[in-house]
Amino acid sequence: MYEVLKKDQITSVTDARGNTTSYEYDGLGQLLKTTSPDTGITQFVYDEAGNLTQKTDNKGNIVTYTFDALNRLLSAEFAAAPELNVNYSYDSTDDDNHGLGLLTLMTDSSGTTAYRYNQQGQVISETRNILGADYITSYQYDVNSALKQMIYPSGRSLSYQYDNQQRLIAITTQSAISSQAQPLINNLSYKPFGPIASLRYGNNLTNTYNYDLDYQLIDINSGIQQLSYAYDANGNIETINNTLFSRQSQQFNYDELNRLTQASGDYGSLNYAYDAVHNRTAKHALQVGQAPAEVSIDSYTYAADSNQLQQVSKSAPGITTQRDFSYDANGQIITDIDDTRALTLNYNAQNRLDTLTNNALPVAQYSYNALGQRVQKNVNGKVTHFHYDLNGQLIAETLADGTLLREYFFAGRQQIATAITNDNQGSTTTYVYYVHTDHLGTPTALTDSTGTVQWQAHYTPFGQTIVDIDKIKQAIRFPGQYYDEESGLHYNYFRDYDPELGRYIQSDPIGLAGGINTYGYVGGNPINAIDPLGLDTVFIWKPGNYTDSSGNTYSSAYGHASIMSDYGTYVSHHPDKSGVNPFNSLFRNYMRDKALYGRDADFIIYVDNPNKLASDKFAKDYLSSEDYWGVFGNCTDAARSTLNAGDSVIPNLNIGFDNAVSYPAELERALRGAYWLNRRIIRDVNPFNP
Repeated sequence: MYEVLKKDQITSVTDARGNTTSYEYDGLGQLLKTTSPDTGITQFVYDEAGNLTQKTDNKGNIVTYTFDALNRLLSAEFAAAPELNVNYSYDSTDDDNHGLGLLTLMTDSSGTTAYRYNQQGQVISETRNILGADYITSYQYDVNSALKQMIYPSGRSLSYQYDNQQRLIAITTQSAISSQAQPLINNLSYKPFGPIASLRYGNNLTNTYNYDLDYQLIDINSGIQQLSYAYDANGNIETINNTLFSRQSQQFNYDELNRLTQASGDYGSLNYAYDAVHNRTAKHALQVGQAPAEVSIDSYTYAADSNQLQQVSKSAPGITTQRDFSYDANGQIITDIDDTRALTLNYNAQNRLDTLTNNALPVAQYSYNALGQRVQKNVNGKVTHFHYDLNGQLIAETLADGTLLREYFFAGRQQIATAITNDNQGSTTTYVYYVHTDHLGTPTALTDSTGTVQWQAHYTPFGQTIVDIDKIKQAIRFPGQYYDEESGLHYNYFRDYDPELGRYIQSDPIGLAGGINTYGYVGGNPINAIDPLGLDTVFIWKPGNYTDSSGNTYSSAYGHASIMSDYGTYVSHHPDKSGVNPFNSLFRNYMRDKALYGRDADFIIYVDNPNKLASDKFAKDYLSSEDYWGVFGNCTDAARSTLNAGDSVIPNLNIGFDNAVSYPAELERALRGAYWLNRRIIRDVNPFNP
């Protein structure tokens, strides 16, 4: 149940268990206070320009923000933990840096990050100092502004090739000590309207992909993996048939809310039950193929006044165990105790997992940068540094002295290979392994240069890993997740996920914008979805000459802009007033725009949208009532207004009529300019196709 002000501001949300989250605003509509059953009270203070200047959480952690005359963030200061303070500097033009108007230096508890730009405002180098060690990542672009080459901190280069439609067709790599490049992937081909039809790995294994008429993936085939998919009427996967390993074939059933209720595979038969807000209340496991069949039942107990999990009780023949949890005032698990371990988890003033102990003995300590990325972990004295690209994707791991451990390679957001320099056998030779994934992008196998499988695994529905071949180590799990052996948790950028529980151990930092259950994982549907970062995606096609899917050639003086919320709503305003499309329609409707313009979007940016409920409501109301007009009320106005309805207050988007952003190119410039001004709002620029 929602209570809404006349300005479409939500004042309270009461879930089906009767727990209420409330919101208080000032006369300008600025959020002053949230009261959450999961995280308690959070309070906000603003300056006259509407900038957030102070935030106080339920533990009393106070962070103060300062801004310059251009409303650019200058600092974040933590009253009780000044070692976590962050400072931002802009406009540096030293040594031919074209940094005017852009973020050029960031200082945080982990060290510093310096950015250099070309004349087009593109990042050409990123120098990170992590606790005293310098690491440089460099970027080069082609005449179409697509990424042409990337040089990792180790000196390894990645080179990207595109066809005449600016689609990626090959990636090669060359280490700093090698005289010859080697292919990672090549021969990429595409189906009509865009999805990948096939690719060849550097070891000559070829992946082929086939789709049905709705562009749902129906099979993935390679020499070491053959998976086929069937769907129900709601687009949920009903079966995954594993041709090469038939025991690993799976079947799934869902309830009317598209929550997974039953799964069967070589892990047995699993049945899940949920309450009305997607908390798992029971899991029944039947392990077939044994005499007698082994049955276990997990029961889940939650706090009456929140969605905090308090206890899991497990019963099996002759065995009864329980796992107990406690939380801090901000709704984060601080103790996790069963009959095998007693974990204590401590968090810093940024509400990030800081230290981990087991039975009061130190296990691990973690460090983060101002972008929220975990850049260091110390596990029993072994210190590892983590390195990321501009998309926030993990690209390398090193020891504290700079010794290279691993490098990761991506095509867009899909991991395609990894290079391991120090493996678990003690070798210091670098080997490249090629990553094979399922429909979600979860790694299922790594093959070497000869095509031999060196690591292979399959998964239970919520991500517990069953490793079949373990000749090398592989820590990447569900997309965006990194397995921490010391805790059993999966680091997932802003939070930590427990695959045994199928939920996060911290409440969602974006609150109810991520769903009615702030601890839940993808609404109980892990077979068909991955957890978004809470970001919206803006697509922009440049002005120019286009050839549509029917072969018709025409000229567009302005191009086109559209936006997709992470709820799945796709907003693409056309003169026929079409363009608001419901959940799970993104791919088909993006394909419509792509077919119209004859290619993928030229510019893609991911935008934080703090109030997605208001944003989605606005989009539906706007496009059902607003007539299309060439200057205002057009595609750009729809995208811009949808962002602002969700409180994505981006510079130059809430400006007056005389100089409003009204064309796609203007929206692109505004977003590019805002990207480095506030990474809290603009998270990510993707140089590849969606």
